[in-house]
Amino acid sequence: MKLTFASLGLLFAALAFTPSADATVETILDYTIVYHEPQSDDYCYRTMPMRAELGIPGASVMQAVYAPVQVFNQNGIPSKYVNINLIATQPPMVPSYVSDSIDPDGTMNYAMKVDVTALAKANGTSTSGRLATIRAAKLGLLSMAKSISRISGGKFRLRVTFVGLPSQTGLPGLTLPATTTSPYSAASPLLAAFEKEWINTGGSCR
Repeated sequence: MKLTFASLGLLFAALAFTPSADATVETILDYTIVYHEPQSDDYCYRTMPMRAELGIPGASVMQAVYAPVQVFNQNGIPSKYVNINLIATQPPMVPSYVSDSIDPDGTMNYAMKVDVTALAKANGTSTSGRLATIRAAKLGLLSMAKSISRISGGKFRLRVTFVGLPSQTGLPGLTLPATTTSPYSAASPLLAAFEKEWINTGGSCR
């Protein structure tokens, strides 16, 4: 089945009364990645499906957000299939679930951690290297927020702790907090500012 926001309550209820602790519910969830538009320099959102075992929907989509998305590459250069998900870096950023809760009004609260230590080390401490790491972390944050917004019907609060961020001194753009001081939400000014900074800046996204 394909999970919608309206069906989440029924699904949580079913999970709560599952007789076996090992039982799972399988479904199709949509999540968001960021890809590079080949005919421009724009970074664009794209919605992808995943087969999830629930669980915790937010934790499921977090894993997908940071996973490679292999698509058929017609010209075969450099290979027949290529990863288009800019958040699936090499070395990878490592997301992990911390906690979640649901408020009486249905707002979903999630706390996540993303370890970028290996990526920061590989990119180095030059201005371009540090910017590449911060850019990847920001795109990951934007994709996480988009994905959780989709499954929550726009009612969410997201806290993210980034481990291993490089120094942002002297880098262009807004500073990415290593620890969330105010939860990101659909109305978050900082989230909107990061999106304006990186997504569809040339207007070519479809």
